[in-house]
Amino acid sequence: MKSLKGNFCSPQSWNVQFEPFVLFIVLTILLFFLYAPALNGPFLFDDTDNLERNKRIQITELSYPTLKDVLGQARPVVMLSFALDHYLHGLSSMWFRGMNLLIHICTAMLLYYLLQETTALLRTEGNTGNYKWLPVVATLLWAVHPLHVQSVTYIVQRMNSLAAFFYLLAILLYVRTRISKTVQKKILLSCSCLIASMLAIGSKPNAAILPFTFLLYEWFFFQKLNRKWLRSFLPAFIVVFVLFFIFSYFYMGGHPLLRLETWYARSDFTPAQRLMTESRVIFLYLFQIIFPHPARLNIDHDILLSFSLFSPPSTFFSLVGVVGLLGLSGITARRFPLLSFGIVWFFLNLLIESTIIPLDIMFDHRTYIPSMMLIAGLVYAVMFFCQSKRVFILTVIAVFCLNSIWTYQRNIVWSSGVTLWQDSVNKSPNKARPHESLAYYLEQDGQYEEALTHYQRAIELRPGDANTYNNIANCYTKMGKTELAVKYYEAAVKIRPDYWRAKINLSKVLAWQEKGKPINAVDHGRLANKLVAQGEMKQALDHYNRALEMEPNHVENLYNRSVLLLRTGQFAKAEEDLLEVVALRDNLAVAHNNLGVVHERQGKEKAAVTSYQQALQIDPLLQDAQENLDRMLR
Repeated sequence: MKSLKGNFCSPQSWNVQFEPFVLFIVLTILLFFLYAPALNGPFLFDDTDNLERNKRIQITELSYPTLKDVLGQARPVVMLSFALDHYLHGLSSMWFRGMNLLIHICTAMLLYYLLQETTALLRTEGNTGNYKWLPVVATLLWAVHPLHVQSVTYIVQRMNSLAAFFYLLAILLYVRTRISKTVQKKILLSCSCLIASMLAIGSKPNAAILPFTFLLYEWFFFQKLNRKWLRSFLPAFIVVFVLFFIFSYFYMGGHPLLRLETWYARSDFTPAQRLMTESRVIFLYLFQIIFPHPARLNIDHDILLSFSLFSPPSTFFSLVGVVGLLGLSGITARRFPLLSFGIVWFFLNLLIESTIIPLDIMFDHRTYIPSMMLIAGLVYAVMFFCQSKRVFILTVIAVFCLNSIWTYQRNIVWSSGVTLWQDSVNKSPNKARPHESLAYYLEQDGQYEEALTHYQRAIELRPGDANTYNNIANCYTKMGKTELAVKYYEAAVKIRPDYWRAKINLSKVLAWQEKGKPINAVDHGRLANKLVAQGEMKQALDHYNRALEMEPNHVENLYNRSVLLLRTGQFAKAEEDLLEVVALRDNLAVAHNNLGVVHERQGKEKAAVTSYQQALQIDPLLQDAQENLDRMLR
C-alpha cells in the first residue's frame, strides 16, 4: 500500500495526543445539551405500541418467568433493555431517551476506538504518523450529525442504536483478536466477539451482515487488498454466505420467497420498483450525510416510485451513479483505503433495508451505521487534499457548529407530537400518514376541529383506510357528536368487517346513546358547566374530575375546573390546574390572569405580578389583567 506523503494536511502529519476520557466528557456534555429540547417529550409514533401499550415490557419484578416473557419478543435484547428501564423508572419518556442518548455516546466512543485501530493499521514502513486527529474529528462529526436524531430521540429506534453499539463492539473485538499475541487472549476476544455479534443481531436483524463486514475489514486492513488472499479465502466466503442464507431462511419463517410474496402483496410497489427507487434514495442519503440541513430531514418522506429506468429519469442516472461509486472505491482502494472502505461500508450496511425487503422506502435512521465509516473516509480524503492546516481546522469547526445547531433545531421539532408531524405534513403534504399522525396528536391536545381537517385529508389521500375512519369517529365521540361518530364507526366496519376495535367502539357509543348518559370528556365537561350555572358545585366538580380522568390534557375542562376551584377557595388545587393549562397552551391569557389571582390570594405578590404581565403580553386588551396589575403596583 502506498504511503500518502507530501501534503501539509495529510493524515500522517498529524501527531496529537487526545485522551479518550476528555472526548467522552466533551461528547456527554455537548450531546445532552443538543438533545435537551426533546428529552422530556412524549412517546411518539411506534413508541406507543412498543412501550406504552406493550404490557410485556412493563415489568415490576426481575423473576425468571417475567424475563423469559420479555425475551420471547422480537428483537429481545432491546426489549430487555426497555423492560429494565421500566423496572427502574416506569414509563418515563425522559429516562428512556436519556438511556438512548447514553447508548449513542458509548457508540461514538467505540467508533473512536475502532478508528484508532484502523488508522494504526494504515501505517506503512518508514511512516511514523499516528493519525490521532482523524478518529477525534470523524467521531465528533458523526456524533453531532442531525441525521442521528431519529435514532436517539425516537425511543423505539434504540433497536437501531443498540444494534450499532454491539456491531462496532464486535468489529473492534475482531480487530483486537487479530492483533493479539497470545492464544489465550485470542480465544477470549474471539468468544467476546461472537457474543457481541449475537447481541447485535438480537437488537436488530440487519446486524446479520456482520460476517461480511469482518471479511471486508480483513481484506482492506490486514491483507492490504491482496487478491491472492481473496481467491484463497473464497471457500470461507461461500460458507459465510450459506450461513447468512440459513439465518435469513429461519428468520423469514422457513419460506423466504413465500414471505416476500406475502409482504409485497400488501405493498404499494413491486420488487423491481423498490430496487430502482432505492437507487435514488441512496443518493438522498448521501446528500443528507454531506449536507444535513433540517429541511432535508423528515420522519416520513414521500418518495416518488421509479416505474422504469427513465420514469423518473433520475432513476437511470442514480443506478449509473451507484455503479460509478463502487467503481471509484475499487480504483482508489490502494491510494485512499479508508475512503474506499467507507464507500463499500456504506453500501454494505444498506444492503438489507434498502434492497429487496419491502420495508418503507426511506427512513433517516437507516444511515446510522452506514454513515460511520463514510464520514471517516471523507475526513481522511479532506485531510489529504487540504493544502492548509488552518483551512482544514476552520472547515471542521464550521461543519461541526452547523451540524450541532441543526441537531438542536431538529430536537425542538421532536419535542412534541404536534411539532414533529406538522413538520412532516409541511414536507410530505401529499402523504396520508403524516396527516393522520398530526391529527392524532391534535386530538390528544383537544384541538378536535383541526384534527378532523387532517383526518379528512388523510382519507382523501388514502380512501380505503378503516383505521382513519375509526379515528375520525373517536374524535367526534370526544366532541359529543355521537351521531357522526356512529356514521364513521359503521364506515370503518364496512371497509373491514373484522375490525374489532371499531366494532367495540360502535357498540359503546350506541349503548351510551340509548342510556342518554355522558360518554366522553366533552359530555362530562358540558354537564359540569350546566351544574356550575345552577350552583351545584360539588356535582360539577365530580363531572370535571370524570372528564379529566378520560382526557387528562383537555385544556378547556382543566381551565373550567380551575375556575370552580378558585371560586370555592381551593387555591392550591386551582394553581395545579392552571399550571397544567399554561404548560399545555401557553398563549391562553385568561389562564395567566387567573394564575395571578391565585398567587395574589396565596400572598405570592411577585409571582402574581409576573402572571398578570404574561397575560397582558399575550392579550394587551385583557381588562381584568390590567386592572389586577395596576392594583398590585400601587
